[in-house]
Amino acid sequence: MNESNALHRLSEAWARPTPDRPAVTTATARLTYGELEGRATRLARHLLDSGLGTGETVAVCAAEPPDVLVAVLGVLKAGGAYAP
Repeated sequence: MNESNALHRLSEAWARPTPDRPAVTTATARLTYGELEGRATRLARHLLDSGLGTGETVAVCAAEPPDVLVAVLGVLKAGGAYAP
C-alpha cells in the first residue's frame, strides 16, 4: 500500500484544510477533523513514549464510535497495528 493512501495519512490530509468540519457525528458525540487529529496524535505520542514498536499490535476497546476512530488512527500514526 502506498503510505500516502494509508488511513491515518488521508485523515491528516482531510483535517488540514477543514479542521472545523465534522468528522464524526453520533447521537451523543461530535468530533471535528481538527479534534480527531489532535486526539489521535496525542495517543500516538503516548503509545510511542510507552515503548510501542513498529508493527506491534495494540488492542482497541472503546464504546463510542469517535473513541474507536481516535484509537485506530492513533495506533496507525504510532506505526502499530490494531486489533478490535
